[in-house]
Amino acid sequence: MREKRNGKKYRCAGYLCLAAVCLALSGCAQSGKEQQEEYKQQGIVAMASGDYDQALDLFGKALDLSGGSVGAQEIDICYYKAAALYQAGQIQEAIAVYDALTEYDEQNADAWFLRGSIYAGQRDLEKALENYRQAVKLDDENYDLYIGIYENLNALGYQEEAAEFLNMALEIEGDGAYNCLNRGRIYMILGQYDAAEKALLKAVDKKEDEARVYLAQIYTLQQDADSAQKMVDAYLESKNVSSEGLTLLGNMAMDAQDYAQALEYYQQGLACAQVTNARELRKNEIAALERCGQYEDAQTKLAEYLEDYPGDQVALQEQQLLTR
Repeated sequence: MREKRNGKKYRCAGYLCLAAVCLALSGCAQSGKEQQEEYKQQGIVAMASGDYDQALDLFGKALDLSGGSVGAQEIDICYYKAAALYQAGQIQEAIAVYDALTEYDEQNADAWFLRGSIYAGQRDLEKALENYRQAVKLDDENYDLYIGIYENLNALGYQEEAAEFLNMALEIEGDGAYNCLNRGRIYMILGQYDAAEKALLKAVDKKEDEARVYLAQIYTLQQDADSAQKMVDAYLESKNVSSEGLTLLGNMAMDAQDYAQALEYYQQGLACAQVTNARELRKNEIAALERCGQYEDAQTKLAEYLEDYPGDQVALQEQQLLTR
């Protein structure tokens, strides 16, 4: 769940919509941010296990403890509440929460994006595009936002509309390492590999080591194994190896059916000092262990994973396969 916080403490004075829709304030000024946090965490666990009614009840209890003020914690709980409503099939109620969030803070790009994604899923393309365009207007240099919108629309078959957002991202000004790397990523998605290579090489020149991973992908697609390996080696020898970069390398090795190498990359990623995508890496590690024939280890890792993410139905299905 993407979040954008500015640390500002808001009050409900003069603004009742968010309180009415999200907070359902009881009026009792109960003390206890700790109790509020406990309810929130219990709600997250209930939502992960698929008990959305219980999750919504717990999020409601957490919001009742706001004491009439709306801060970062209350906003965060509203996001979880909207997600639980959506997963419970209460689409209009979820939209109502995002309505309140955008009315409360018109600059909230995340809420516009998430509401747009609901509309897209409901095949209301006009409203989806309206919300998506507002989101990128508010956060116009966030390449991941453009790519996320593209992936959502493209998966639903709206290829032309999806490409519009990638082309908008290509218009972002700037020639720094960050811009070059992400420009290269977008050209890759568009299948424009020459342009992608040019942008990524420029990123490498500007000391953006992760660009080497994407270059390795391009060279692999072009069946230039030597150049791909040189990029991989250079990345691994750099001082900026990240869990996300190692995930990409692991995925490439999986595609090449080099499962032992993929497993090594995933485990290296999990061993990084800072792991920003632990859930993804852990699932990938389990898949690699299974492909390597290490079924007992895979089953152990899967059981541990499901303790932390009990609502992951894909992992649950995998567990059934491993225990047969």
